[in-house]
Amino acid sequence: MRSFIQMLLALLTLTVMIWVVWQGYLLLRQEQLGLEPGTRAMVIIFAAVGIICAFILSNAISTHGDKILKGKQFTCRADLYEKCLDAWQSVVDELAAEQREKVNLDFRELEVQLGLIASAKVIKAFRELQLAAATDGVHGMASAVARQNLLLAMREDMGITADYFVKKEIQHLSKY
Repeated sequence: MRSFIQMLLALLTLTVMIWVVWQGYLLLRQEQLGLEPGTRAMVIIFAAVGIICAFILSNAISTHGDKILKGKQFTCRADLYEKCLDAWQSVVDELAAEQREKVNLDFRELEVQLGLIASAKVIKAFRELQLAAATDGVHGMASAVARQNLLLAMREDMGITADYFVKKEIQHLSKY
């Protein structure tokens, strides 16, 4: 629906711009109107201002729509990532540290939601976490590294950059 409205607005803007340019051309071409050079200059200026205003208006509408969409995606992703991390933490808390069995994580619902909302980097990090948990166990070093990578991918997907110091602090958080 949103792309249809954007396309409609773009076509409307293009139509208005073409009409303004055409009317300006017709007015300038008709010398029998007796337009003075100052009036002709005003028509050209008004046509240029009309084109610029139409472009600015269509750009503002598009930018505003993008911001609204990003805001909705941010809240959806934040809620989903919180659910994902809570589910992972509950699995870690339920299993004893000495168990090295293959873990069948009950993440089927989260996998579908991640597939719809998350970026490719988050999906890849999530799959690596599942693989590490299944092979090394949830308390293994590979699982901890995979969990750190998933957390960093989630932060990046939400637009929060992670520099060297943030990565080090996340590593310290994962140790406990």
